[in-house]
Amino acid sequence: MKAANYLRSLIVLLSVTFFLAACEKEEMMDPENISSEILAPDVTEAPVITITRSPEDGQSFMKGYTINIAGTVSHSTAVAQLYIGLVRGNSELSDAEINSHNSITMLNQTEFEDPGLVDFDARIVTGATYDNDKTPKELTGDLEWLDMEYFIIVKARAAFNGPTEISQRFVINIEGCECEG
Repeated sequence: MKAANYLRSLIVLLSVTFFLAACEKEEMMDPENISSEILAPDVTEAPVITITRSPEDGQSFMKGYTINIAGTVSHSTAVAQLYIGLVRGNSELSDAEINSHNSITMLNQTEFEDPGLVDFDARIVTGATYDNDKTPKELTGDLEWLDMEYFIIVKARAAFNGPTEISQRFVINIEGCECEG
């Protein structure tokens, strides 16, 4: 008799355990209980920009000469964007405001073979008709080449809306573009 009671108790206990486990599994599979929120890392450090080759301060470039700047950008998480612009020296834009819409684009890149360490070599020919943006812009109007002082700036933004690092300004002079300045 004791064995029968024990067996009956064991069957009841196992039935209740399986029932509770099934309910819990069903609750976990309920779409209302599944979170679709993806948490991005909190990126607080800016990328590091290292320039390995740049024009000399105040260097002059005649029409048809190539302007070049090279280096690396590194970040512990990932670099999301690298932008290198050529800006008129009389521009009233802050460094943070400079982008592909208001400067001559030497390089605008968002896809990288190794987003933790990005090598770059940006160049543009003085007097070129188009810049080097993803969709090249015709260099007319506010972006037309003028005989005047310009500066090159390198901007690198960390992934996940992390901070942006901005290089020093590399000042150059453009001459012989047959324009007013």
